Amino acid sequence: MKYLTEPKKTIWVASNLEKRILIDRILNSDACLSDMDDTDTKSTASIVVIEGVKRYFYNPHFIQWWLKIGWDQLTKRQKLDSNSWADYNKLFLDEKEKRRIARKVTPKKIKKLLFPGVEEFYSLIKTQKVYITRNLHEISSAFGELLNFDQVISRSRNKEQSTISFIETHPQFCNYIVKGDSVHDEGMIDALKFYQKKGRINSITGIWVSKTPTENPKFDVNIGQDYRGLVELLKKEKPIKLFSDEY
Repeated sequence: MKYLTEPKKTIWVASNLEKRILIDRILNSDACLSDMDDTDTKSTASIVVIEGVKRYFYNPHFIQWWLKIGWDQLTKRQKLDSNSWADYNKLFLDEKEKRRIARKVTPKKIKKLLFPGVEEFYSLIKTQKVYITRNLHEISSAFGELLNFDQVISRSRNKEQSTISFIETHPQFCNYIVKGDSVHDEGMIDALKFYQKKGRINSITGIWVSKTPTENPKFDVNIGQDYRGLVELLKKEKPIKLFSDEY
């Protein structure tokens, strides 16, 4: 990959595509499938856990869960895994708790959590925008509403299957953007490539979001957790003709 903009701290755009081709693909896409946490926004886990502390602080099951994930983070230095969140959902996320969480996801809170440039990026692409996320509906739907998303697929435990379902129900879409930051998001790319081989999809433009310049061979573009470099590229250039056969 080569830098398409001059890298500045958290802002960079690196790609194996030519600049004009990348711009054309993004601005002329039919659908954008995106992860949410650590792709568009800082982790929203704090919203869930803070509300849990308020309600369950003296609950022995909550204390046990808290100590376990605290120990895991201290010893393994990793994010909470799917099993930890599955345990939390099962033990503590009843309907009352979900309503409490939903009240905390205000537009002000969302704007504070979004990475710089995310809102402007979505304002520039005139495409079907879809979140495919493992997050709670109460959280992801609020983000989707603020960013004018067309659809939010929440609590997706298999993003490849969620993507297949979307493709099957939207056969009119042929040119896709996919955004993600983890191995779970590679499933979206895998599903699209399967349909591309069958001739159902023309182009797939993968955008990999990371804290440091990191190449993922399944994705075409790497940006930091700051979209302003990509936004600058899209605003400077006008798209060329809609997808030629070279793609």
